[in-house]
Amino acid sequence: MKGTPMLMEKRANVLKSVAGSLVFPVIYVGLILILEYGYQLIWNKPFTSVKLLINIIVFVLFFAIILIVFRVRKQSFLQRVRWNAPPKHVYWLVILLYVGVTVVSLAIGHLIPASWSANDTIDAATNDQNILLILLVVGILGPIAEETAFRGLMMTHLLSRVAPWLAVTITAIAFAVTHGMDSLGHIFGAVPFAICICLMFYWTKSIRVTIMLHILNNVVVSLLEAAAPSSGSGSAYAGSPWEAVIVGVVGLAVTVLALVLIYRRSKKNQLQPSAAEPVAAAQISGDQACEINPKEDAHA
Repeated sequence: MKGTPMLMEKRANVLKSVAGSLVFPVIYVGLILILEYGYQLIWNKPFTSVKLLINIIVFVLFFAIILIVFRVRKQSFLQRVRWNAPPKHVYWLVILLYVGVTVVSLAIGHLIPASWSANDTIDAATNDQNILLILLVVGILGPIAEETAFRGLMMTHLLSRVAPWLAVTITAIAFAVTHGMDSLGHIFGAVPFAICICLMFYWTKSIRVTIMLHILNNVVVSLLEAAAPSSGSGSAYAGSPWEAVIVGVVGLAVTVLALVLIYRRSKKNQLQPSAAEPVAAAQISGDQACEINPKEDAHA
């Protein structure tokens, strides 16, 4: 019976940490929803025609809010989001990881009902748009904003307060769920990507590699959509369900291999701090690098 109050207090602290970690992602998603549906209500037109412009405005507003908050609190934004030099040769492994997780996502997209990928606002917004604008907004600005919100701010907040596995799980779920705003099918395709990118962020302690992977993913998808706009993410693979399962298993094997190599490379890099660049070498070891004072960060 004595352990019950302690257990309840521990659960309450976890819930408080989760709620605090969601502040910046909620701000980011909230800005998107307010501008998109605000435009639709005021002008009585679908927001898909101006979605790319809205995303640019959201990007500017979101980073303006972040910089103001960190300026007021006199904290280092780059240290918080872990703008550190990644371990050597990890960038090549990011490409291998991208191939594996993309194959898995395509297999999942083929197995889920086609109706779940209907009404995709991203596809509708990019139809008949300039490819350079699409690559700028969807391929570059979007990944930078999302990685900052979910990995750089949300996950670092959780890592200083809860177990790493819980921080990875919660961040991955939140990231995948927010992609359901565009299409229900996006949630299932985003799950493997979200898990991999959260693990990579935790092991490498560098947001640079997660931004690279995210940009690589979005740029390739944007180019494929521009080349074949009617293909859609769910119909990119045209084989039978059993073939999709086999392809997915192969992709999973490649993904696991890439993750293992990234993990080993990151561990080796941590054992050799003298070989790291000055920014990484000056960082406190482990998750304490971004640990925030709970009293100062109760709402962020």
